[in-house]
Amino acid sequence: MKQNIRFFCILLELIGKNCIFVAEKVDKTAVIMAELHLYKCKKCGWEVEAPSESTDMLMDSIMACYVCHDCQHVFKKYYALGTVFNGKVSCPQCKGYNTQDWEPNDGCPKCGGELENQGVTCLMD
Repeated sequence: MKQNIRFFCILLELIGKNCIFVAEKVDKTAVIMAELHLYKCKKCGWEVEAPSESTDMLMDSIMACYVCHDCQHVFKKYYALGTVFNGKVSCPQCKGYNTQDWEPNDGCPKCGGELENQGVTCLMD
């Protein structure tokens, strides 16, 4: 279990640098369950469903959240185990590359307001 936690911490550091290598083998004895939460902006009412941090680990992939600074769209991207990624992520809405990793603590991309966690909406593995 400690090895999985260490692997996940290293992975989060790499994702923050827009460089991801998702390991080919993960200890399947560890409990890996991702949670999606509904977040609502206290200022403008904008809502998004996202993990509590920018990245969450599933049984066979990694889910990462990004924000596009051109259109303020927040989106999730999934990386399969064994994937090597090094570069910018394209926004599925405007196709721009002005993106970076995003988490709810970063606030509302529309108005900069604080996001309030409305609770768990989905459990994923």
